[in-house]
Amino acid sequence: GPESKKLLKITGKFLLLALVLLLLLVVLTLRARAALLSMASILFLVLIQRYKGKSLLITLSVCALLVLAVFFLLPDAMREYVHQSLFAGLSGDFTSGRAERNMQAIALIGDHPLFTQLVAPDNARVVHNFFLHVASSFGLLFAFPLLALYVYLFVFIIKKIWQSDVKCLPNVGYYVMLVLLLVSFFEYTLPFGPGTVTFVNFVMLGMSLRMDKDLDKEYVVLE
Repeated sequence: GPESKKLLKITGKFLLLALVLLLLLVVLTLRARAALLSMASILFLVLIQRYKGKSLLITLSVCALLVLAVFFLLPDAMREYVHQSLFAGLSGDFTSGRAERNMQAIALIGDHPLFTQLVAPDNARVVHNFFLHVASSFGLLFAFPLLALYVYLFVFIIKKIWQSDVKCLPNVGYYVMLVLLLVSFFEYTLPFGPGTVTFVNFVMLGMSLRMDKDLDKEYVVLE
């Protein structure tokens, strides 16, 4: 009856919240700062899609106040745990030297755009940005096929997300894929590898594409 449906919906929301908190705990434990930043960016995107005008401003303000309140109400040990997860192990600036290496890669591409390290070997440390890593390693000439696929995938996912209903469950594959694309700004292996990390994301993307074609399917809507 109506009461059981209402109870089921409330239970589903609590389970979803529990899963989000578990995911946040895992990300903090692994010190996956890029993943945490991408999650925050996608949450912001979801709020923009779901709320407009004053509602968006109020929702963002409430979320920010809740985050601050929870952080300051945490025991000292928990606050230290969060602080260590975000800032422990950093060397140099907040990016641990990634920004400097990115600038070196951009300078190398500017000096030798077509062949880069193929004609001017550079012993600099690995560039932790997919686009810059590929372009500075092989030159724009040889890197073009992979970079074109990367840019196409990025544009395709953003377009799909912008056109989709954020409350429609089958669209979750697009958001999951966006996580890889955002993290690729900070890690040079993503979004195409390693397979142990990207497998689930691509499977969910395929499921979303498959269900997106079935226009007569009754989608599950998240209220």
